[in-house]
Amino acid sequence: GFGAVLAPAVLAALYLRGATGSAVLCGMAAGALTLIVWQWCGLRLYCYEIIPGFLVNVLTVVVCGRCFPLRSEAVARQFRQMEEALHESGR
Repeated sequence: GFGAVLAPAVLAALYLRGATGSAVLCGMAAGALTLIVWQWCGLRLYCYEIIPGFLVNVLTVVVCGRCFPLRSEAVARQFRQMEEALHESGR
């Protein structure tokens, strides 16, 4: 369950500009709920529940990130600096 709940949150925090705290919490809740429903419905025989949980979590973070936009200019500035540093190191 941790792979479907926590892994997308960590990846989104590192790589997704729109990953706000609200979006990540919504994604974690959606991923956990997907795991529970998947097991309860007996769908584990068709697909391991971490896969749909991970996908639902990522999709929820992306959608909620657009609904609850980043409001902190300091965080946005840090993302821009990180992106610039990555582009310079890749040259």
